[in-house]
Amino acid sequence: MAFKSQTNPIKGTTTPVPSMPKHVVIYRVECSPFYWTRCFVNRRYRVRSTETSNKKLAYEFAKNNFMDALRDDEPSLTARPFGWFNIASATAYAFLLSGILGFYDQAILKKENKSFINRVLIKLALTFGSLSYGIYLFHEWALVIVEQSLKTLSTGFQILLSIALTIIVAQILHKLVELPFRTYGRKLADSRTDKVG
Repeated sequence: MAFKSQTNPIKGTTTPVPSMPKHVVIYRVECSPFYWTRCFVNRRYRVRSTETSNKKLAYEFAKNNFMDALRDDEPSLTARPFGWFNIASATAYAFLLSGILGFYDQAILKKENKSFINRVLIKLALTFGSLSYGIYLFHEWALVIVEQSLKTLSTGFQILLSIALTIIVAQILHKLVELPFRTYGRKLADSRTDKVG
């Protein structure tokens, strides 16, 4: 309690930081020769020592502190530790496939309808079905890579790039890893069947 009272603003020293919201301020405290700064983000106060007794430098520190607080408060694209992206991805994927296979099930499975739309839907279903394991394996890595490498881009653009990167890598994994191993597995199974027979 004693330390908290010593870090409270000295009366008359609180000064709003120019070109910042009113809640971004610098002030003096009893326990330090430096200016301190305080801002209010997401119903929480963020209090820091500016480590300087120069008012102009304290203003700059306060501005950076506020911007850092805003960045820290932004929801992350990364799926872990938050599961919202995984849930949204799985739900969207389920709706995509159920819409394709459910609404057009007879036309697709029996191939009775040769319309352009149904051919496109069949192609989408087969393509995303073949890429599903690669998408599952890589989507979190894509999110991390894009978020860490391209921090200056908007969240929406980061999501689009993450999706594109995931699909590209999933396609590469499908062609270079899944298909060769699947072929090898079939050959191995056939050889064992021949030996048993």
